[in-house]
Amino acid sequence: MKKAPIPENDKLRIDALKRFQILDTEAEKEFDDIVMIAANLCQTKIALISLIDLERQWFKANYGLAAKETPRDVSYCGHAIMSDEPLIVEDASLDERFCDNPLLTGEPHVRFYVGIPLVTEDGFRLGTLCVIDHEPKKITEEQLTALKALARNVMALLIQRVKNLELVKTKEQLQEVERMASAGGWELYIETNEVKWTDEVYRIYGIELGTPTSKIDGLKNYTTESREKLEVLLSKCIEDRLPFDGTFEFVDNNGEKKWVRSVGRAVVESDRVVKLVGTFQDVTQYINNEVKLVEVNKYLDLSLDSANLGIWDWNLETNSVLYDSRWARMLGYELNEIEPSIESWESRVHPEDLEAAQNDIRRYLEGKTEKYRNIHRMRNKQGEWVYILDQGVVSLRDESGRPLRFTGTHSDITSLKKKEVIETAIEDLRERYITFNDDHQSFYEYCLKTLLEACDCSKGILGYYPISAADERYVYSVGLSDFTSNQEMMEEMLGKIIAHGDHYLSDYSTENEILIPGAEDFIAFTIHRDELRSLYILIASDEKKFDLDYYEYLYPLIQAITEMIAYLKLEEYKNDKDYERKIILESTGVALWSYYPVERRLELDDSMYNLWGYSKGDYENDIVAWESTMHPEDKDKALQEFIEMIKYKDHYETSFRIITKSGTLKFIKAKADVVRDMNGKAIKVLGVNWDSTNDVIIQKELVIAKEMAEASEEAKSEFLANMSHEIRTPMNGILGMISLLSESDLTKEQMDMLETIQSSGDILMTILNDILDISKLDAGKYELDIRDFDIRNCIENTTFLFSTLASEKGINLTSTISSVVPLFLKGDVTRIRQILVNFLSNAIKFTERGEVKIEVGAIKKSDRDVSLVISVIDTGIGIHSDAQENIFEAFSQADSSTTRVYGGTGLGLSICSKLIEIMDGEVKLESEPGKGTNITFSLPLEIGVESDDIRVEDELLKNQDDDKFSELNPHTILLVEDNKVNQKIASALLAKLGYLCDIAENGQEGVEMACSKDYSIVFMDMQMPVMDGLKATEEIIKSLGDKAPPIVAMTANVLDDDRIKCFEVGMVDYISKPVKKEDIKKVLISRYR
Repeated sequence: MKKAPIPENDKLRIDALKRFQILDTEAEKEFDDIVMIAANLCQTKIALISLIDLERQWFKANYGLAAKETPRDVSYCGHAIMSDEPLIVEDASLDERFCDNPLLTGEPHVRFYVGIPLVTEDGFRLGTLCVIDHEPKKITEEQLTALKALARNVMALLIQRVKNLELVKTKEQLQEVERMASAGGWELYIETNEVKWTDEVYRIYGIELGTPTSKIDGLKNYTTESREKLEVLLSKCIEDRLPFDGTFEFVDNNGEKKWVRSVGRAVVESDRVVKLVGTFQDVTQYINNEVKLVEVNKYLDLSLDSANLGIWDWNLETNSVLYDSRWARMLGYELNEIEPSIESWESRVHPEDLEAAQNDIRRYLEGKTEKYRNIHRMRNKQGEWVYILDQGVVSLRDESGRPLRFTGTHSDITSLKKKEVIETAIEDLRERYITFNDDHQSFYEYCLKTLLEACDCSKGILGYYPISAADERYVYSVGLSDFTSNQEMMEEMLGKIIAHGDHYLSDYSTENEILIPGAEDFIAFTIHRDELRSLYILIASDEKKFDLDYYEYLYPLIQAITEMIAYLKLEEYKNDKDYERKIILESTGVALWSYYPVERRLELDDSMYNLWGYSKGDYENDIVAWESTMHPEDKDKALQEFIEMIKYKDHYETSFRIITKSGTLKFIKAKADVVRDMNGKAIKVLGVNWDSTNDVIIQKELVIAKEMAEASEEAKSEFLANMSHEIRTPMNGILGMISLLSESDLTKEQMDMLETIQSSGDILMTILNDILDISKLDAGKYELDIRDFDIRNCIENTTFLFSTLASEKGINLTSTISSVVPLFLKGDVTRIRQILVNFLSNAIKFTERGEVKIEVGAIKKSDRDVSLVISVIDTGIGIHSDAQENIFEAFSQADSSTTRVYGGTGLGLSICSKLIEIMDGEVKLESEPGKGTNITFSLPLEIGVESDDIRVEDELLKNQDDDKFSELNPHTILLVEDNKVNQKIASALLAKLGYLCDIAENGQEGVEMACSKDYSIVFMDMQMPVMDGLKATEEIIKSLGDKAPPIVAMTANVLDDDRIKCFEVGMVDYISKPVKKEDIKKVLISRYR
């Protein structure tokens, strides 16, 4: 016997056979009819449709034979599939191939065999249609022709069967897509008014599948307003053939309120509308998510408003730019006044600044700089120039790394630049002062020019008042040759300016147009006064508006000029020693006195009388007169100190209060030295007094300012807490639903979209947590949570967290822990893990190939203390040396690649650096571009012991199977939560672990339920109506005492103050929103033990 041969393309042939999905299927009448016809046609006892599998021949249809299959190697059909031509065996006993074949020598005794190959369109022979008999026979040409036709019908049936299967599968997929998308289809036939729905439309309506649509009034489920809107759209679609797409309020047959989207179009035949077709979708979740996103965006807008940041987004392909309302308002415009184009920016930039800004942009986009940052001037709607700090990053690149979108912010720094202008002018003025020597006129001119430059004005005068002669009207003038020809008018106006005090604005008078023709506004100020006259400066402009704010802006420069001129005046009298002494004493406010103890005589300088507010005739030159001016509460102490000084001391320093002749209270500082004779007897005391009242007032103001600053810090903390709570609450719903949906049966495309949403939500939460962390760190309010922990679990868990990402990038991720590292340590393991996660995330992010490894060592400091040393080493892109200096600063990043964008806020490394500093540790960075980075941090820690927290971590690792979790950790759970979405999320997560929980809508209801049923654990929200979570916890513990169940906070309030409040009222643990399943598992294990 010759075994059935194997075709060369047998593997491809079997693959083709399997694509028909026919093997081992049930009998089908169409195939059975063909074999019956074949047997009758050829007058044989057996007819088969035989399909050759890998090791068998299987019969799809078998007439006259009970067997369903036989081995392939003895099959006649195995020989038949070697050719497209029929295999005819008239007498197998005479054929050397089959003469000893067991199918001949035994049942069914196959002597006669004709097999017609079943050939696919691409040439694969799947099997045969064959006729068989136990007696020798001959086949006629007519019979052979008919058999071939029947074989072709078999192939046609096989092909049609595949198509039918595909249609069924497609229909099922469409139904599944409808269910997942909550969208169905509908048809409305115009003439008969017949309506057809797919299954999903029935589900959305809440109506039993198959209910005749003729018995359903579909429009009654819409609200009145939505029904009227839909009727108008349907009418226009029929009459005007206008397609429609609308969203409507809807109530299903179960009373549930929904939002639905209906889309429809007209089908036209022979120029008339025969039917409408469309889709019907439940978009309730989308509408609710839009509302939540609006709330999130609202709080993000508040954050941007508080930071005074305007946003721009430049599409580099279309050259269009989207600006936000803050960007427009920064320039005095409404958003609708700004065209969304790059010209809207370019046309407003100062011509002197535009080229430099464009060069900075080009160099950044070409990868020549690490960041785009430029300061330039822009003209606002009022025509004024404002200084803008412009910063941006590439937010989207194509696969080759070419920038596609460029996004950034504008910040108005005009006030800072103005301050810088004034500070620069003052510095320059002081540097130039010494160069003028005795040339006072030149210095006056320079002062006026400096002021004009600071004001960006071209008209000004420096002059004396009163005017003693025509040639003394002004010392120096720029842009104004004279005030007016009216001398009397000028005298009167200057008199008002000088009399007004330190400054005078044009708004204070209606006569400025007469005084300064051609200038709408002016500002004037006195810069020096003496017994004879005053020196003033006046600045005029026909463009600027001078007001009190502008004067305050100029004041530091005015003060500096005043001081300089005072010095000049002092120089004019430098040869007059008495006058010099007088000026010094008057300018410093210091008063001189002398006391002669032997004679009990007190001598007072004129400056003392001025300080006390008395005349010389009011005083006797003795100590009693001095005593009479003192405040009653200070007199005894001051006199006692004075007596002790004369007896025992050489120096004297004190303070006291006096009451002047006019009744004014002053705070006085006093210093004195004692002159003694050879025997040590005091013969003279030389002393000074000065008025320290302003210092006392300033000190009080500093105390008030400190209290205000602390109040401001509290307001900031409250804002951060509210912002965090309001963002975390909707994000709990969004991320929670995503987590639950990800565990359902989804297509790859849907899972990709879900992962994108999850990633975006995680990024938002990371940014929010970073903002809270950096705020607490900057405010010095960061507290560490010190506890025992297993360092190996920490390293292994963190490595496992990134193992998938590293594997996807083809990176070898390893960790090694030295044997000298203690098993248990004591420290803030959460923050240590946070630091390690940040460093490891950056290492994997910036490594395209090679390896990332964690090395853990320890240096023993004492029997109880070690220095834990952790290194994260990568073979990534490395960091340039000039960027390493700023890498740990907030909002700073080092990006040496010009072909990729790695993203990030720039806060992570800054937070890590500050956390390491708080833990008294050190961090070191070693990096070389193109070779990689080694970042090492060391922390001084105590050697710890195994604790409950460590055992819970171990237990959690053993309880990864959610299906058995509730069996291993049985609980009766009460959830106290007012938010419906949060209720749904928490109960669904618990259900995943095998728990059914009771739900209380508010704190009061939670107290009642907790006191009426024996719960093993309570999850409690903080902010709720009727009664909040803190009060509810106190009431439960007060009512149940030691029998009270453990109460765990589950809240969006995440600041340290909130945690402290929870523990103060008796809560045992804390879970922050968005809630994660692993957090719940950890708490359930902890409380169960």
